[in-house]
Amino acid sequence: MQELKVWRFAPVDSEAWTPVRLPHDAMITEPRTPDAPGGPDVAYFPGGRYRYRTTWSAQQDPAAFTALRFEGVQGEADVSVNGAHVGRIRSGYSEVELDISNHVCWGADNAIHVDVDNLAQPTSRWYPGSGLYRTVALVLRPTVHFTADGLRLRTRHLQRERAVVDVAYELRTAVVGPLHAEGHAEGHGEGHGEGHGEGHGEEHREDRVEEHRNDRVEEQLEVSIELLDGQVVVAHGLGRDGSGQVRLSVPDPRPWSAETPHLYRLRARVTRGGRVLDERVERVGLRTISIDPVRGLQVNGQTVLLRGACVHHDNGVLGAATHRGAEYRRVRLLKDAGFNAIRSAHNPASRHLLQACDELGVYVVDELADYWVVSKTAHDFAWRFEQTWREDADAMVRKDRNHPAVIMYAAGNEIPETAKVEGVDLTRQITEHLHRADPDRPVTVAINLFLNTMVAMAKSPYGDSPATSPEHRSAQEQDRPSMAGSTEANVMINQIGRMMDVVSRLPRADKASRDAFAQVDVAGYNYGLGRYQHDVKAYPGRVILGTETLPGDVARAWHLVQQHDAVIGDFVWAGWEYLGEAGVAVWVPGTRAGLSKPYPHLIAGPGMFDLTGRPDITLRLAQAAWGRLEAPAIGVRPLDRAGVPMVRSAWRVTDAVESWSWRGCEGRTAEVEVYSDDDRVELLLNGEVVGRARTGRRRGYRATFTLPYAPGVLTAVGYRDGVATSSRSLSSATGPLQLRLHSEAAAITADDEEVLFVQVSITDADGVVEMLADEQVQVVIDGPGELIGFGTAAPASEEGFTGDTRTTFRGRALLVVRSTGAEGAITVRVQGATTGRAEVVVPALNPPGRTDVRATDLVSIPRATGEAVVVLD
Repeated sequence: MQELKVWRFAPVDSEAWTPVRLPHDAMITEPRTPDAPGGPDVAYFPGGRYRYRTTWSAQQDPAAFTALRFEGVQGEADVSVNGAHVGRIRSGYSEVELDISNHVCWGADNAIHVDVDNLAQPTSRWYPGSGLYRTVALVLRPTVHFTADGLRLRTRHLQRERAVVDVAYELRTAVVGPLHAEGHAEGHGEGHGEGHGEGHGEEHREDRVEEHRNDRVEEQLEVSIELLDGQVVVAHGLGRDGSGQVRLSVPDPRPWSAETPHLYRLRARVTRGGRVLDERVERVGLRTISIDPVRGLQVNGQTVLLRGACVHHDNGVLGAATHRGAEYRRVRLLKDAGFNAIRSAHNPASRHLLQACDELGVYVVDELADYWVVSKTAHDFAWRFEQTWREDADAMVRKDRNHPAVIMYAAGNEIPETAKVEGVDLTRQITEHLHRADPDRPVTVAINLFLNTMVAMAKSPYGDSPATSPEHRSAQEQDRPSMAGSTEANVMINQIGRMMDVVSRLPRADKASRDAFAQVDVAGYNYGLGRYQHDVKAYPGRVILGTETLPGDVARAWHLVQQHDAVIGDFVWAGWEYLGEAGVAVWVPGTRAGLSKPYPHLIAGPGMFDLTGRPDITLRLAQAAWGRLEAPAIGVRPLDRAGVPMVRSAWRVTDAVESWSWRGCEGRTAEVEVYSDDDRVELLLNGEVVGRARTGRRRGYRATFTLPYAPGVLTAVGYRDGVATSSRSLSSATGPLQLRLHSEAAAITADDEEVLFVQVSITDADGVVEMLADEQVQVVIDGPGELIGFGTAAPASEEGFTGDTRTTFRGRALLVVRSTGAEGAITVRVQGATTGRAEVVVPALNPPGRTDVRATDLVSIPRATGEAVVVLD
């Protein structure tokens, strides 16, 4: 497989073609406006129509089968090769492989065009991005080859001494007469406008591609299946059929789990007469899953409780572009914080995310869709769901089935029609289809009990009728809002958290959900933990998973998970901050506000990690509940708005931040929150006791204090049985402020897929960040790297993420640099208006391969090492 990374790009209404390297999010480059059609759902970004062009030089020996694999395109996309239309891509998240064998001209350049229409917005309730935002690859296969995702590993038995593994394989034979270079018309270059190269090469086609089962030659073929641990073959088997199965016996197996994510290599070869015709290699893990209400979720025979994070697909300052390094970083930070599971909300996860979870050890619940046949936004694709869901489900399963991290499928999220007979039947159909495609993984459906109750009362904010195709929609249907913008939600916002809890307990909520829950293996409760204690008794055969929980309810939810065997885990909304659903969890000054917030708000606001990947104070509540908080955590409500009335949100329990550095706020009343699983905590300012309070589970792991702000050191001490066990301090910045850079890696690989994250902060000489000294900073990159993202965690800003200048927020910003693939020193220079200049140098090194260097304070590394240095003016 050969990735096609370098393209030329232009909006449909422009001839200004620019070079881009995939992955590329066209939406993140568009100017945001208050009247953008997608509104707060898509963070006030507009959609658009775009053209992508590239040329592939087919100089190697002709392949019998050639295809283009698109891992994800946001927008309806038409693909052509040498002027011939080869297919249409209609899903933003499902992979598509287009056969282009009959359209390739070997020995010449081949023009590949992709036209993307993502103009109509909103297509979802969150920021989708636009264009070729995931990998596009050229797939070349020989005459006899394994099909795409044509290997399937199943762990049948797993014991300490031996594992039994079945590997199914599928072969195809491709027969093609390739196009000849002679007579191939010239001019297949990039960026020459619409319809370029139409009709080229048709008269030179000798035959059409035929893919069929390899029945005629199966006696001549031999399939070899090997399982390797490092370079050692630990199991081997042979097969001969065109499609068949090989059973492997693995001695002394090393099981995969989140705690021990051991991966083997699965190598399959098809040979004839000793000559290798095709080879496929995948990384796999050996693990078993079982689930029941008595033992809960068991992985490899051991009970597992899921500490889960709901995660949308965007990568913050990078927009929707799915960079491998960004996905690995996110998974690593979530796991280090104590999460052991991710729910891909609300769409199939990327391959990069799944690979990161395999390698680092994080369980995944992969989700099919956010809507079925009833639209949630004006321009989603619910109108065609009944015709497409099987294809999308199959694509998800084929992608997921060899990833040990994937332990469960979610058929849908907050589907209003699950409260009705026809929705219950569709729940059954989807569950049965997923079971047939993958018998080894359980299926859930995430139901918002509050929403289903509204549907049962004929008060659904989404309407009651199945969606109609765009050409048959009325003007009213075209303008249908999402729930985030609906009148009902705006009216309820100040009480919605309490209302969801109260309504979920009602018999009507049970009636509106029980039939759909009966169709799946695991009942997914969105904001329904008020039902847990009742339902584990009322439905003794039901397994429950908290598929979405408010951040403020995490401690309560986790206690219920530990208390009831049938409740297997909890997923917080949200583990990671995301673009879109603008402001739904952001606290704003005033006394009245809707669920969504006006322009220029752009983030949702509930993330336990912010848009730049820094932990939020709400994470500390979860860590305290999980028993993973090593010392008390201190949060301080922003002193620059002390005493200001705030409109709060159910999806954010506090607006506090972990800082005691608020210049100019001396004497203002500081509201301090301390999170701890200790018996009690003591708060001190500059060595003087401010107060003492009880904490621990019965107090919600939280204590509050008020005191006049004064610079210095604020310390929280935790006590258990009267003995001080741990402490944590926050300090104020002192003296002159300066720019500081912190690279999260000491070195990166000279590989154009590698990305480097550099934190920018305004600090004192000791590195203490000042909250109220924000200013505009400018970045310059020298060496084999390019700036691909620059932004902050600000909930509302008119600045973009693609420029070289940005104003810090709460003293911080994040910039992301992508390697060009060349070896050398990448120099990052940042200049502030009053805080001087900072520089960091990070080498891009060969040989190729991942450099997994953990974050380190590069400020202390001298230039002589060739790794990094900071220079301050």
